[in-house]
Amino acid sequence: MRSDRITRWLTDNAIALHGVEPGTGTSNPSRTPSPECGTGTARPALAAVGFWTWHTEEVLELVEWLRAHNATLPRDQRVRFRGIDPLDEPGADQWTRDRAAEINALPALSAKGSALRDRYMTEAVQRIAPDDKVIVWVHNG
Repeated sequence: MRSDRITRWLTDNAIALHGVEPGTGTSNPSRTPSPECGTGTARPALAAVGFWTWHTEEVLELVEWLRAHNATLPRDQRVRFRGIDPLDEPGADQWTRDRAAEINALPALSAKGSALRDRYMTEAVQRIAPDDKVIVWVHNG
């Protein structure tokens, strides 16, 4: 069984956004693997994101599949790919930088820091896609 089958099924059934763990700065089109617009190639785009969780053949295949899926849809119906982690990185807006500073002020790997980060990722999804159905990919570890 392919690990991305549920994601493909959900995408085929009205999901509008894939929220992924890399930071919100990846919402900047120059840093996003861009499955919604189909420009460039997926492998270098995924490598540029810099998150080890994206450096798998499964993620590469999914991004390529999303590009093919989106190529059949009008632009306003294409599935989007956006970072949701509140990281202070290039492309991040002030809202994100403020939250990153708050998280970074806490001890590394603390329960309070993890809970706060999870809350801010939820808020980021709500900001990016307040009325859409969303798949969120994150990991703990």
